Amino acid sequence: MPHPMTPTITAFERSPDGGKGLARDTRVRWALEEVGQPHVVRHVSFGAMKEAGHLALHPFGKIPTYEEGDLVLFETGAIVLHLAELHTGLLPKDPDARARAITWMFAALNTVEPPIFELANARLLEADKPWSKERLPLVMDRVRKPLHQLSARLGDADWLDGEFSAGDLMMVSVLLRLRASGILDEFPKLAAYVARGEARPAYKRAFDAQSAVFHEIEAVKETYAAINRNDVPAALKALDPQIEWIEPPDFPTPGTYRGHAEVTGQISKGRGTWAEGTCEPESFVVAGDKIVALLHVRVRLKDHTEWIDGRFADVHTFRNGKVVQVRTFGKRQDALDWASQFAARSEMSPPEVRTLIG
Repeated sequence: MPHPMTPTITAFERSPDGGKGLARDTRVRWALEEVGQPHVVRHVSFGAMKEAGHLALHPFGKIPTYEEGDLVLFETGAIVLHLAELHTGLLPKDPDARARAITWMFAALNTVEPPIFELANARLLEADKPWSKERLPLVMDRVRKPLHQLSARLGDADWLDGEFSAGDLMMVSVLLRLRASGILDEFPKLAAYVARGEARPAYKRAFDAQSAVFHEIEAVKETYAAINRNDVPAALKALDPQIEWIEPPDFPTPGTYRGHAEVTGQISKGRGTWAEGTCEPESFVVAGDKIVALLHVRVRLKDHTEWIDGRFADVHTFRNGKVVQVRTFGKRQDALDWASQFAARSEMSPPEVRTLIG
């Protein structure tokens, strides 16, 4: 299981924004980076978000969620506030300044974000309605009103109330969702404010990690898709030339295979035994530079009538955008335990940590 002090958050398995950092889990990742807290990210599909397991964590079937021992939280405001109170760095020590920072968190979520979210819905979900063109300017005006007030309050200051705080983290996260609309550019002071937030090293780490993992997960998916269609060259595309693939003794092709040539032989040999079937990733867990693919295999071997139906896990270790190792585990929990220990170790060496998001 993950280290007792290593929280787990959930994120989209396939984020609708394509890794642009606009999904709400990015706010939590940013906060975790600000306070230097290593963490594990479990990626959840849209289907799984509506299943009982996830609904037990988030009753409304959304992401992110936050698990820390027996504590389970949902809603980004609640999660970021918990982190800010648990760690130093996101809330001032002075009680009054602390209260004001929390007030700005609520202002971001309760005053500034709702009309921005309404604008997103108007453009994405209502564009084909006959009344959309008439309604859209009204929605945009509702977005601009609090921005005028916020810009006036910010003035020429770097942050909303003295030093950077959780209030700024939430406000910048909310305003980022406006960039594509062009409205943010109408408010130069707010645009500069958002740019200052994006320039923070913790934000850069959070953004880069979620973006990288988005593309890495897509690469892992394509590896299995290629194996399923028996396209071995395509399956090698994401693998480093010095790849190491390790299969345990109780698997069809046990041993350690190094380099493209050996791995080609290993994949071809295993895939060549199939008459039909698939090996499909059901979900992903990210731990540092490792992506755990939780797999469901259902195949019928040649000269056999019965089907093999089972679940196991592969751990893909990435380096510089390529998979340098694949380690297979017959038991999923063994894979999760093995991968999560690296996230726990990273508490002792923060510069080595790469956020599990992804």
